[in-house]
Amino acid sequence: WNLRAPGSLEELITQINRIRRDNPALHSNDRLEFHAADNPQILAFSKTTESLDNLILVVASVDPHHIQSGWVSLDLSQLGIAQDATFQVHDLLTGERYLWRGPRNYIELNPNTRPAHVFRVRPRVSTEQDLDISRYPPARGPIGSDLLTVPKPSSKSSLGPAAGRSRGSA
Repeated sequence: WNLRAPGSLEELITQINRIRRDNPALHSNDRLEFHAADNPQILAFSKTTESLDNLILVVASVDPHHIQSGWVSLDLSQLGIAQDATFQVHDLLTGERYLWRGPRNYIELNPNTRPAHVFRVRPRVSTEQDLDISRYPPARGPIGSDLLTVPKPSSKSSLGPAAGRSRGSA
């Protein structure tokens, strides 16, 4: 099997192995749960840690030739998520993030571009502005330092002639 050949699965296999290594929920089958899909060509299952601090949802097409779509119904109680809650799913294969609400959500899978999703589920989302802040370094400087305060405008501004103007104003 030539891993360097065009169309090789080497990159995908490497990525899936990294995802498996980085997510404790994928280290055992103790908390494996299958979820209903209204299309028999779509398989959905989740794996979680006992503490529910790592939730992985996999949705895959079993049809290698045709686009498949349908509604996946999650057993949110098994995931520790309220039935009417909004939660984030982060596709670990593509980096895309989606907000889902409630147990029933739409999926479309294309065997040529996206035959599966491997989602990390984040159950506590307050707003669409929520971010995974663990990816960003902490702010430098104490609260109240010059980094976090806005200078008061003065007639002797050292910011130059554009100071105080909105972008695009003349």
